[in-house]
Amino acid sequence: MKHLLRTGLGQAAVYAAALVLTKLTAIVMLPVFTHYLTPEEYGRLDILQTLANLLSLVIGFGLADTLFRFTGEAKTDTERKEAAAGVLGLALLTFVASAVLLQLAAPWIAAYLPGGVTETQTRLILGSLSFTALILVPLSWIRQQDRAPLYFGGSAGRAVVQAVLAALFLSLGFGIDGVLLAGFICASTLCAILVVIQWRHTGCRLSLPLLTRHGRFGGTLLIAGLATFVLDSFDRWILADAIGAHALAMYALAGKIAIMAAFATQPFGLWWYPRRFNVLNRDNGNVTCARMTELGICIALLGAVGIAGIGPATVTWLAPEAYASAIQFISALALLAALNESTSLINTGVLSNEKSTLPAQIDWTAAATALAGYLWLIPEMGAWGAIAATTVALGLRFILYVVFGQRRRRLPYRFGRLGGVALIAGAASYAAHMSGGVVLPFVVASCGAVVIIGFGLVSGLLPTPSRGMLKAVA
Repeated sequence: MKHLLRTGLGQAAVYAAALVLTKLTAIVMLPVFTHYLTPEEYGRLDILQTLANLLSLVIGFGLADTLFRFTGEAKTDTERKEAAAGVLGLALLTFVASAVLLQLAAPWIAAYLPGGVTETQTRLILGSLSFTALILVPLSWIRQQDRAPLYFGGSAGRAVVQAVLAALFLSLGFGIDGVLLAGFICASTLCAILVVIQWRHTGCRLSLPLLTRHGRFGGTLLIAGLATFVLDSFDRWILADAIGAHALAMYALAGKIAIMAAFATQPFGLWWYPRRFNVLNRDNGNVTCARMTELGICIALLGAVGIAGIGPATVTWLAPEAYASAIQFISALALLAALNESTSLINTGVLSNEKSTLPAQIDWTAAATALAGYLWLIPEMGAWGAIAATTVALGLRFILYVVFGQRRRRLPYRFGRLGGVALIAGAASYAAHMSGGVVLPFVVASCGAVVIIGFGLVSGLLPTPSRGMLKAVA
């Protein structure tokens, strides 16, 4: 385990660099978007991005986890490449099917979307989404091969080039169409590069047995992924009709800032997720996975507290005054982002069963809870109704993954200590939210982060410097 963490540190650092550059690009683009787009246009763009969130789950088809699952259990390099080639073949079929079907359905989708979205805008976003599978699989293969610098080039490079093109097109007066055109250009170019890279290493197989095996596993995750869309994004469509495009833009801006709480966990997750099933099947794998999960959850909660502290300043400095009311939602949405990341970390026990439909059952139970809450609470409470419903649903989802995961494979989590960290993070985020202003929330959140780190070190949830920066405590 020590060797695993030592070798992972360098990879995680490169992943962190890619995420820093990607997130910094997103932050830099916030004032560009809010300068060139009215709140109504920004709300319309968020509706299109919500559509993208849904369809990327469908088109992605659980392919990343499928790749990790079957290449991770391969016993030889030949078997590993064969499994990867089969997943790439499935991604190729997915690309062809989605490119044709989505363009045929574009007029109907445009008519259904709220907010006055045009058919041209719909076709552009759908065209970009068609490349999802053929980008996702090679990037996942690159991560599994510990080629973090190459991942950096593909991920961060796309973000920077897309931002530059979007800013150029906005300055030329293309509006939302320009933003979507920039996305299409970058998606198609990156797809071509990544497919060539993986093809040279693994080839591409359209074997029926492989397609059947991978499709069955990925299909289960797809069903679960659709439920995740309901939990993460469906509230936007209900809010668009209930509160209007202007108010939706405030909620959407707060969401974009709050989701940065997940940034704290993502370098760790990008390194850990591709290898967790492999580690789980080693000697002492249960303990190792439990400690790594606890570490990731602590990092996620620290990220939420950090966003509660810097969120008000981010909105105040980077967005026009018309967007100021977005500040009120940031702390709550950041905690929800941390809860979502924590669930992704703690679902190892459930996902360890290849043929299980349990992930879909759990996620759809939570999604149904969220949907009922949205329909009931949003008309009465607006955006806060959406937050309340999502909180209940995500909390239920986390509990169900813990309960059923422990039945499938008992991992020695220290829930009492994790609960202590969660209570501190919640209190610190609430205090930062209530403090008001720009500087005071940062001070309050910083104090809360210090308390979390101190508690984590004393309780053993966080590694002590004397034992190595990333060493999990057994």
